Amino acid sequence: MLVILFTERITLDTKKQIFVSILNQRNKEFTTKHPNFIKTLDKLIPHRNIFAHLEVEKVKDNGDFVFKKYKSGKLIPQIYSREKMWNIFMEMTYVNQQLNILIQEMPPLS
Repeated sequence: MLVILFTERITLDTKKQIFVSILNQRNKEFTTKHPNFIKTLDKLIPHRNIFAHLEVEKVKDNGDFVFKKYKSGKLIPQIYSREKMWNIFMEMTYVNQQLNILIQEMPPLS
């Protein structure tokens, strides 16, 4: 089944849902062989949104990043420690490796 969406804006989560739908239609065994792939994508989306949309307030002496986030007009700092940043980097590396495998395994589009 082919679905075509027309919209000016698609959220990252919606893009992920479209991707997973296509993946399930064209290469279902990939998600079976790599069960953590979708879970890791889900974990990375909120971090990607923080990195893309929030301003870095400061980098602390210990290497922590502090992002400015406002909720109901109140500043709620989002703190990313070096360890948390490293874990996100490792999750991104995992997703990248899995995408490389997926690309190699995908049948040609027709």
